[in-house]
Amino acid sequence: MEDNKLTHEMKRHAVIVAIHANHSDFEISIFLNLAGSFVHKVRRELEVSDDKRKKHKACSDTVRTSQFVQQVQGIIDEDPSKSIRAISRDLQISECTIRRIVHEDIRYKSHVMRKGQFMSAHTRKQRFIRAQRLLCKLKHSEISDMLWFYSDKKNFDQDQKVNRRNDR
Repeated sequence: MEDNKLTHEMKRHAVIVAIHANHSDFEISIFLNLAGSFVHKVRRELEVSDDKRKKHKACSDTVRTSQFVQQVQGIIDEDPSKSIRAISRDLQISECTIRRIVHEDIRYKSHVMRKGQFMSAHTRKQRFIRAQRLLCKLKHSEISDMLWFYSDKKNFDQDQKVNRRNDR
């Protein structure tokens, strides 16, 4: 505020504070150097809107009790593959509430089940034999100061300047 001017909103707030301090309209208008009609209008608006607010009915709080959260956790532990929609259908509670319980109260995250690589018995044997050979080669290497470098990327070059596929 470089120009030190009071905005309309700031004046309104000052009047409301003075009204709550039980000052008269005349005292407020003189002290704040405002028009008496402005102070009177703010007082009227404040009295009209001074109705008591409705009390909060926490419907979600009545459903999301610790016992109910334990019940949902028991269902999930019993069958982890059961969907949130199926749980909500069984318990006859909204899906949104069950999702909130799972994510916020239990702090579980849903992951998509993915298919893994198919491995036959022959493939498993071959992989086991190769893993044993690799371990033996690492333990009893021909060169003692050999640097072994492993990567999860198929095409990886150590000296490469720009690798767009490996930009993390």
